[in-house]
Amino acid sequence: MKRLVAWLGVLVFALLLVGCGSDKKSSSSAKTTTVVQKIPDTSLTALAAYVKSKPNTKLCVDSEGGFRADVLPLVKTTYGLEFTNIQQLGYELIPPAVKSGQCDVGIVYSTAGLIAKNDLKVLDDDKKAFGAYTPAPTIKTANLSKYPTLQDDLKQLTDALDTATITELNARVDVDKETAEKVAGDFLKEKGIVKSSPSGSGKGKITVGSKLDTEAQLLGLMLSQTLTNKGYDVTNKIPTGNTDITRTALVNGDIDIYWEFTSSGLNIVKEKPIGDPQAAYAKVKQLDAANGITWLQAATMNDTYALAVKKTS
Repeated sequence: MKRLVAWLGVLVFALLLVGCGSDKKSSSSAKTTTVVQKIPDTSLTALAAYVKSKPNTKLCVDSEGGFRADVLPLVKTTYGLEFTNIQQLGYELIPPAVKSGQCDVGIVYSTAGLIAKNDLKVLDDDKKAFGAYTPAPTIKTANLSKYPTLQDDLKQLTDALDTATITELNARVDVDKETAEKVAGDFLKEKGIVKSSPSGSGKGKITVGSKLDTEAQLLGLMLSQTLTNKGYDVTNKIPTGNTDITRTALVNGDIDIYWEFTSSGLNIVKEKPIGDPQAAYAKVKQLDAANGITWLQAATMNDTYALAVKKTS
């Protein structure tokens, strides 16, 4: 009987040791398991809360969007969202850099074909910080008399440019690697904007400029090819430079016409961006007239700034 009791005691002790070991292992696992907090892919409000808790979150910017008064300063005042870790890249390098993890967040153009290509999510601007960026050809008012049919000659082109269309055209250049010249030409022929033979002649010399990004160059090339087909003697300076350089070229007479975007124009005249496309166009058209600049008919497309991150699922 004593032996049985002794053996039972040993067995109970052994079971207790196994139980303790199991608890210790579970406790150790609990201590070493960490939950990785992912960057939210929903809204700028959610991102602001995340960055506040993770101040080293890296933002990638291009030479335009990272340094304009109508982009990051507005994000800061609207959302309290401020980045201290910023890297500058070419605009076309930002989406793949976000995808690879080189950047946590990137400033993008909302119509960029590279957003979908790199499986990114554009965050909802839930407090409407960004303005409308609808393009229109701009020209010095003093030069309008040289081109009496200019607005009519461009109407079919501006009518054809909506947001879905320009997003698709951007993707053909940036994703499918077609040349901007070919994409612009194909579109103009498909829409019947450019005819197989010129539809006019003797309408004067005109120099077309553009900003640097794919979309701006596409717009410039469509403008150039349309005007050539309508009978203008066109000189191309595509691309001309960033917003400041291209606007200065227009004012100084180095170029005669280029597409500007409404809230970019408002930034030029020191006004805050406006979210409603029609209101933004009306305001900049009115204010820029005092600077001797005429805004011709605007397209319906809207290419605003946005912040993009990797999708969380």
